Amino acid sequence: MIPEATFFGEFGLDCWPVMESIRKFTPESELLALEALPAADWAIPDDSVLAHHTPMFNKAGDLARQQRHVSLFLTCDSVENSVIGSQLAQVVTVRHTLERARTRWPFCTGAIMYKLNDPYPAASWSTVDWYGAQKPASFFVADAFAPLTAVVILDKLNYIGEEVALPVYLLNDTAEDCDAVEIRIYDKALSVVRTVNTPVSDPTRTVTALPHLKLSASETASAPLFLAVDVLKDGRLCRRSWYFLNFETEVGCLFTLPKTSLRMTKTDRAVTLTNCGDKPAVCVSFDAPSVCDRFRPDDSCLWLDPGESVTVGCNFTDGIDGPTCWNLDPDRL
Repeated sequence: MIPEATFFGEFGLDCWPVMESIRKFTPESELLALEALPAADWAIPDDSVLAHHTPMFNKAGDLARQQRHVSLFLTCDSVENSVIGSQLAQVVTVRHTLERARTRWPFCTGAIMYKLNDPYPAASWSTVDWYGAQKPASFFVADAFAPLTAVVILDKLNYIGEEVALPVYLLNDTAEDCDAVEIRIYDKALSVVRTVNTPVSDPTRTVTALPHLKLSASETASAPLFLAVDVLKDGRLCRRSWYFLNFETEVGCLFTLPKTSLRMTKTDRAVTLTNCGDKPAVCVSFDAPSVCDRFRPDDSCLWLDPGESVTVGCNFTDGIDGPTCWNLDPDRL
C-alpha cells in the first residue's frame, strides 16, 4: 500500500535494541543456549526472556513477525542477525514513509512516527532503546527530516531486472542555496552504473519535483543496488542521502560487498572518518559497545566515497573502538 494521507498518523515498526542492551536484560545462559543451536533449528523459544521482551510480550505473534522481517535481510540463525535484520526493517519502514510525507507538502502537513524511546528494555518501535543506545533508524529519521536534502521515492524495494522511472525531489526548508542534484547508481560490485546530474533552477522552493530517475532493466539487474544522492553547490557536497535496494533477492547480499578500509582520528568532541579504499564505504558508523548508551554522534550510518573524509561532532570520543561499515575489511583497518 502506498501512503497518500493528508496527515500520516502513528506509524512505525518494532525491532531489537543493540546487542549490548540485549545482554543487559537477557540471562547469559539463555544467550549461550541460543548460540549453541544448529542453524537449521535456530529459533528464540516462546517462553524465553527474549520472547517476553517483545512489543506485546509475544502474545500477538511478535517473534514470528519480527523473524519474517529479519529474513528479508539475513538468515535467522543468531541473535546478532535478528538484531541487524529487524533494525534494517525499521529503517526502511520509517525513512521511506517520512520522505514520502515531506514530498507531498502542502497536501500532506504532518507525520507522526512511533516512537523515540522506551518505557522498559525491549524490542519495540523505539529508535533509541531504554538504556539510551541509538538504533540505526534514529540516524535515517534525522536524514529524512534534514532541512535540505534530496530524496528518491520508492513504491517497493525490489526492482531487480525492471525498467523503472523513480520520482526525485529536492526538499528545502532553509535559505541555503544549491545548484544541482547528482545521483550515482552502484551495482553489487560497488561500481558506478551511471551518474545523473540534474541542475536546479529554483532551489528556494520547499518541494521541487525533479526529472524522474530512469533506469533500464539491465541497470537494475543487481542484488543489491545502491543509490547515492548528493545535493551540490558549485560542486561542493551540501547533503547526501543513500538507498539500498534489491536485497530481498539474495539474502545477506548487503554484507558480501567488496571490502574497503577506514581510518579514524579523534579530538575531544569530533571524529574524522576517512575511506582509504577504492570502493565506497557503506553505512559507516561507530564501534563503541562500552559507551553506546551514552555516546551521541551528530551523524552516523554514512556513505563515504573512496578517499572521502567526514568530520562528525559528538559529545565525547573516549570509548570509541573504531569505525565500522557493512563492507569493512578488518585486516585493513
